[in-house]
Amino acid sequence: MEKYGENEAQGKFWNEKPGQAWVKNDALMNERLAAVSEILFDNMDVAAGMAGLDIGCGAGATTRRLAKLVGVSGQVTGVDISQPLIDLACSHLSSDEAKHIRFMQADVQSHAFTPQHYDRAISRFGVMFFEQPVRAFANIKSALKPAGQCQFVCWAPLEKNDFFRVPLEIAKKHIDVELPEIGREPGPLAFSDKDYLSSILKDAGFSAHHIQSCEVTISTTDTVAENASLLMQIGMASRAIKEGNPSDDVLKQLKQEIENDSLQRMKNGRIEYGGTIYKVVATV
Repeated sequence: MEKYGENEAQGKFWNEKPGQAWVKNDALMNERLAAVSEILFDNMDVAAGMAGLDIGCGAGATTRRLAKLVGVSGQVTGVDISQPLIDLACSHLSSDEAKHIRFMQADVQSHAFTPQHYDRAISRFGVMFFEQPVRAFANIKSALKPAGQCQFVCWAPLEKNDFFRVPLEIAKKHIDVELPEIGREPGPLAFSDKDYLSSILKDAGFSAHHIQSCEVTISTTDTVAENASLLMQIGMASRAIKEGNPSDDVLKQLKQEIENDSLQRMKNGRIEYGGTIYKVVATV
């Protein structure tokens, strides 16, 4: 078996240099995704004493929130393929939290979970990176108890998400690079096709599922310069920059245009991006 289970390419990305940007900017992204977290946890059917699984848990913000819902009588496990993010998650834990929260580095697609162990599985943008999504979701299903649920959020198409689309369009004006067409390959928009996502859950063996489109605002109190800097390190624009290797002058111009766009989006001290996500509940 390879170092990162069955997802070697994603393992390398999230553990080596590109993924380090997410470790560095974890707090900044949690601020931007606050409204997304509210949608994820809204009306979540969770009770005290349950066992929970957080898939692609990152540095553990959603894991710790789930742990509050299951209480001290429950247990929550956060899993991520990135060891640096898992290390950061562990560093955030208090001694009391550590009694019922566990973090581990693993490939969810191939990890041998204890069968029928968890009552609930959740994920905030952590399920779109599997090489074999049907196999991955079948593995998640096998870890859930009878009548267990998997509840997650993922991104809708690019044209409905300015947070990705706008910086990418600005970058492509200045960088001569051909990026792969957005499709079903592992990545943030892998499940943007609702019908495809539905077929994966059916093929993985879930008895029922519901996919709801939800409008959301991605926002921050960062300055326009801070926001532009982040968008050049994370997301689709950062990939264009990496692939195109532009000059310092081009980078400066690109950053200025992202700053100008950010300024136009400023409302009451916050930079705001409109977006759409899918909220999914799948039942064993």
